Amino acid sequence: MLTGLVLLVGGGLGGWMIFDGLHVLRHGKYYGSGRLGLWAALMTRLGVDPLGLGRVFVGLGAAWLVVTLLVVVGPTWSRVAALALGLATLWFVPWGAVGALLFLVLLAGLP
Repeated sequence: MLTGLVLLVGGGLGGWMIFDGLHVLRHGKYYGSGRLGLWAALMTRLGVDPLGLGRVFVGLGAAWLVVTLLVVVGPTWSRVAALALGLATLWFVPWGAVGALLFLVLLAGLP
């Protein structure tokens, strides 16, 4: 059951990030209402155009899919990679952070 939840949350995060990254690359905007999360305000303050991060989203999404699968099949080092990826995703407030926190809680509960 817990493994299935890890797959669902990690796969969902990865799939969404790939979809959203490809969407911004193709359409010049992220999917949804057009209002970006708090992470976009931070990027803008740092001088980074949030709409220019499509490739980063695709890369992070692919990393989520790979790391999630590795956690499920069991190499011990994959949990360290999953922890790092979860922490790196916390800055995507609000939804990325919520998903990453949920994933980290589930990761901690795996045997």
